[in-house]
Amino acid sequence: MTDDQDNLFVHGEDLGSDAPFVYVAMPLSHLNTAEERQLVHALAHIISRAIQDETRGAADAWPVRVHSPIMWSAPWNNDNLTPEQIYCRNTGHLWEDADALIVLGVKGASLGAGQELAWACALHRPILYVCPEDTTISRQLLGAQNEHDIVVETYETPEGLRDIVGRWLASRRHSISDGPRRRRAQTLRFTALTEAFLAKWKLLSVEEQAHIVATTRIAPGRIHRIFSSPLVLAAASASELAALGGALGIDSVGALMPRRLPDLQPQQRAALGNAAAELGWDARTALEIEDKARLELARGGTRRLPLASIQDWATFRARPT
Repeated sequence: MTDDQDNLFVHGEDLGSDAPFVYVAMPLSHLNTAEERQLVHALAHIISRAIQDETRGAADAWPVRVHSPIMWSAPWNNDNLTPEQIYCRNTGHLWEDADALIVLGVKGASLGAGQELAWACALHRPILYVCPEDTTISRQLLGAQNEHDIVVETYETPEGLRDIVGRWLASRRHSISDGPRRRRAQTLRFTALTEAFLAKWKLLSVEEQAHIVATTRIAPGRIHRIFSSPLVLAAASASELAALGGALGIDSVGALMPRRLPDLQPQQRAALGNAAAELGWDARTALEIEDKARLELARGGTRRLPLASIQDWATFRARPT
């Protein structure tokens, strides 16, 4: 295997967390022989190169981060990861990072890849399902194209697979590139509700928590996961949020109604402009800091920074999100 193949799907680590993210799924559990694994590795390599060429290698480059379980949690890696750890890692990427999903349908069905496809559909992410020409494609998957952004294509040759992935990425460039902005907006929208749920849950006794588990029929591990992050909560189903909201006495629907965040005062906005000029922040960074500050103002409280000086803004930016 070449060095390039050894580095499958690690490209993008240099970009930071606020960059578009493409998740590549494929069947792994049914690959029982070295030949089958070698085939899927070769196909994954083609997809990896296609992503590289179409994003970083484009005339108007738009680098993306890429993740695939074949690199990090293939069952033959002997990595000592538990099923729970693999589930948390892959769902974390899909729920909190992924802006698009590519599924390689080869070597039979895969419950794991099917789960990943269902989650991506629920989050309205663009999906490419690509498989060899002689593959029998599920009619249910084909029918899902009526309700979701799913493209299903077959290939005859490695070159055909590369071309399909490249064309699809080019056609979905705007949606994928806009992913980081959507994720920031989701974080802003769901942060207050996540904090309210978690605070109320922590106040309950063990017996009261057990009663809510029994009432909602949502497992404790699932409840803790939903409350762990605004983006995980945003990926939860409406029925889950309604059940938990009812059990905890929180109006989850009302909390998600669009509300205008408070604007900065003129002196605060002027100080932000001075900080951006003094500290070398670009326009995108300044806007992200302003969004974060408006969310902080919406939370209320009396111990927040006045945001009236360059130092205030520098200190505020350095605070963990």
